[in-house]
Amino acid sequence: MLVLEGQASRAWSGVVLSLHASSPLRPHPPVAPPAPPKLKLLCLHGYLQNAEVFRSRIGSLRKGLKSRVEFVFVDGPFEAQGLPGDEEEVGGGAGGRSWWQWTDSGPAGRPSKAASYTGWDVARTALVAALREHQPDGLLGFSQGATAAALLLADVAGEGGDSGGREAAARLKCAILVAPFLPRDPTVAARVEAGGRAVTTPLLFVGGTADALVPPERTAALSACFPPSLISTFTHGGAHLVPTCSGDFKAALVAFLDAAASASGAPPAPIHRVASSTSASLSASQSAASLASADEAQAQTQAQGQAQGAGQGETQGQAGRQEQGQGGGQAQAVEAATAELERVQVAA
Repeated sequence: MLVLEGQASRAWSGVVLSLHASSPLRPHPPVAPPAPPKLKLLCLHGYLQNAEVFRSRIGSLRKGLKSRVEFVFVDGPFEAQGLPGDEEEVGGGAGGRSWWQWTDSGPAGRPSKAASYTGWDVARTALVAALREHQPDGLLGFSQGATAAALLLADVAGEGGDSGGREAAARLKCAILVAPFLPRDPTVAARVEAGGRAVTTPLLFVGGTADALVPPERTAALSACFPPSLISTFTHGGAHLVPTCSGDFKAALVAFLDAAASASGAPPAPIHRVASSTSASLSASQSAASLASADEAQAQTQAQGQAQGAGQGETQGQAGRQEQGQGGGQAQAVEAATAELERVQVAA
């Protein structure tokens, strides 16, 4: 038997401890996966807005995504033609800008309904310059700005696009297009249709079922110009707006951005989501429960009133007055609950 003493013993013990500490059988603490790299989005405002207005309009979205996204806002090259009373983009007014102008006699202040555009080449040049200056990872556009983003992607990808524009757009990993539309100008629309199929940037199309200015079919007509494998969609129940208050939209947007940020070569898998109606269904159930409770309470009150009606004299009179007051209150509760149920059912 080998017996070690003194320094030899301590040295041997150290070797044993060292081997134990580095044993591959010893469990290691879990390592959190690295966070997706931060993306820079170039943001294009809607008609009659400007960079500062659009920045303010999506303030809650910016705050919610500040750890993931850097937002850069730019102005359209033209002063808006419409008057403040004609604004279609919600929140324009003084200092409103536009990404193109039009020459037809269509409705004033309605670029989505105009049929003859002018100035798109000026906007295209300005946007390519912005891509070179800011080097964004993606685009975020609203209404006319979203359409401008789609036009830019299709234009630089098509045969007529110059190599400089294609190079500037080559680093784009994604584009979020909120309430975009296929241009009514046939010449401009033809440019989208010609270049759209050559686009390689993943696209998220966002639309509202209650949007009267850009109905869902106008957005669908634009998305049909691009490769289906690159298209993700999100549909909300609102009107002409960026659904910044929708938790479903934020979740879908985060999933889209994270996929774009982590994609290596292959495009992220498309997502297709519709805003959840869970809250509306819950409200309807609660209203129905309130209605049932009110009916039950009214029946109990009537039964109590009949029992009290067997009394005599002043007691009977008091019971009758009590029954009338309670019955009236419960009837109001029934009416209120019924109205709430009808309101929720219509909203849902």
